[in-house]
Amino acid sequence: MIIEIPITGTVLVEGTMEDGWLTGDPNDPLRPVDLNLGNINKRIISYDLGREIAVVVLEPVEEVYEKTGELDKFGEPIYEPRLTTQEEKTSFLQYAQGIIMNHTRDER
Repeated sequence: MIIEIPITGTVLVEGTMEDGWLTGDPNDPLRPVDLNLGNINKRIISYDLGREIAVVVLEPVEEVYEKTGELDKFGEPIYEPRLTTQEEKTSFLQYAQGIIMNHTRDER
């Protein structure tokens, strides 16, 4: 799924990612605002500085970690990975889309 997310940070040199001229301040890098989208991987494909957004590809994770019901020697739960189902992947994407679409720009 491709979606737009507001950006934050300081631009030192305007340009595009494709031409290699877009440069952010190392002390305040150009990045999408921090949104907890759940079990989603994000990959930026471009920035629109005029609209102050990043165009991002969202992909559901391939694995989740579940408690085994056992504890380690420190009393902490032990987790093991398992592959996600297609239904879970769809749910992860719907959750992420709801987070982004159901809030105003200022709330994000």
